[in-house]
Amino acid sequence: MASGSAITGTFQLNIGGAGNVTVNDNINISTAKLVKDGAGILKLNAGMNYSGNTEVDGGEIWFGNSGSANSSTIWIGNGGSMSTTAKVWIESGGTTISSAINVNNGSANTRFLGGLNTTGTATYSGAIGVNNGDLNLEANNAGGTVEFTGAVTTSSGRYVTASGPGLVILSGTGNNTGIGDRVIVTGK
Repeated sequence: MASGSAITGTFQLNIGGAGNVTVNDNINISTAKLVKDGAGILKLNAGMNYSGNTEVDGGEIWFGNSGSANSSTIWIGNGGSMSTTAKVWIESGGTTISSAINVNNGSANTRFLGGLNTTGTATYSGAIGVNNGDLNLEANNAGGTVEFTGAVTTSSGRYVTASGPGLVILSGTGNNTGIGDRVIVTGK
């Protein structure tokens, strides 16, 4: 979906199915939300201008070089079942996503947050709350680094796993609050 002009309106935008969709223009849906479900990939290569949530109930959202979630909160697994895989990736080093992120309803093998970059650092600077599911922080490719500079917190009994052939860094003030020995690092 590359329209040459922004997607505009005041409505909830649902993108689903098994196919892959690339959006190269701004999404301006005011106070509404963007919902991604289905097994496919939604690649966002432009700014997002709305204050509603971004929800990944299934499949993947990739933030490209110019992609952003603006000020909306990103929910991973908000409306999906515990067995449905939901992933959020930054595609390139040098890109920062500043949105707060909440994780619900899943295990570490179904909820992913990280980078696909092979060089440079992909950064998540917003707070991350692992509420009702486990989360896998992943640097998916060798040579890539993913840094989490916001506080990462978990509810009782939830797990955060860091993995992948790249480097995962938790560097923010307040990082690991409530995580303690539940952070499991499997990649480097």
